[in-house]
Amino acid sequence: MPIVTIAARALPVEKKRELVRKVTELCCEAYGLPAETITVLIQEYPQENIGVAGRLLADRETPP
Repeated sequence: MPIVTIAARALPVEKKRELVRKVTELCCEAYGLPAETITVLIQEYPQENIGVAGRLLADRETPP
């Protein structure tokens, strides 16, 4: 039973649904398992808690 963890900035729920669906499909294909055996966990971090290249994402881009 694969467990996939995605750690990223926050997404709207519609995008989360799409992400979980697509990741599940890929895992089913790769492992040859039914969707019922795939678990996808999303850990969300606000842009002010993510730094890339020495700068906070909150300072680099506008919110989605």
